[in-house]
Amino acid sequence: MRFKMKSSLLKKTIFKSGRDNWYWPHCTEEPSHWKKTMFFNPNGARLTGLYSPAVKNSKGVIVCGHPMHPLAKGYYLKTGHAGRLKSAGYDVFLFDFNGFGESDDASLDFAGDILAAAKEASRISGKQKVGYYGVSFGAAWCICAMKKRHNIESAFLERPFTTLEEFCREDLKSCLILKMLKYLNPKMLNGLNPINHAFDVAGVNRIQLVYAEGDRRTPPVTGEKFLKNFDIENNYKSEQVSWFRLPTVDVDIKILPKSPVRRDKVDADYFNFLADFFDRSLNCIETAY
Repeated sequence: MRFKMKSSLLKKTIFKSGRDNWYWPHCTEEPSHWKKTMFFNPNGARLTGLYSPAVKNSKGVIVCGHPMHPLAKGYYLKTGHAGRLKSAGYDVFLFDFNGFGESDDASLDFAGDILAAAKEASRISGKQKVGYYGVSFGAAWCICAMKKRHNIESAFLERPFTTLEEFCREDLKSCLILKMLKYLNPKMLNGLNPINHAFDVAGVNRIQLVYAEGDRRTPPVTGEKFLKNFDIENNYKSEQVSWFRLPTVDVDIKILPKSPVRRDKVDADYFNFLADFFDRSLNCIETAY
């Protein structure tokens, strides 16, 4: 009960801007072209997803984790990401994190939501390995998820934040709540900070980090912090042992001159970069996980 109270309090303060009654947004996608599905996260919370196959032959399936936006999974319908991914040859799976959109409000296990969504996308598409595309809120929790057993082949992560405190530093009320939580339950707060999980990320083929100049909430320096914490080869190199090699995570970072989304529409060059990433990195070989 105490955990649920803390979960509810955090969501009502820190995540309040992204919580609203869900509706189908004004967009070019027709509801009849999408299959609604219900599934459960590891804590038993019922989550809601939408699935639609590629326009032509499928190259794979992409799971989309939404930012902290009132449209939740509908964000990708509104911006056109979903339709463009289908046209580029990918099945698309959208979902609402627990406490957002049409999903149950149950916990702070957003990483568990991603693991469940990836498995549901695999089940409904028939492809064991999936690609993951997350923006901000949806990108950060993927880093937490990929330290666990998962079926994510490659991840395109736009503007993930390192810690909740850093993400909410301009919101006084949220900062006070987090300071209180840091005192009352530091272990719980540490578990909600993606930077603490980066080094343990494994089992993913490639990760692409994307940040934008002028972004005050998650500036490009945020991505540099992640690069120092991911288990990448450069973190082991030294002049004394230049030959040293270990199985590591392939991570790249791209800094854009401006935000890729303007007035809920995605930049065409940015989308081409996104689609090319999955074309090069998504490997749908049927292997057990």
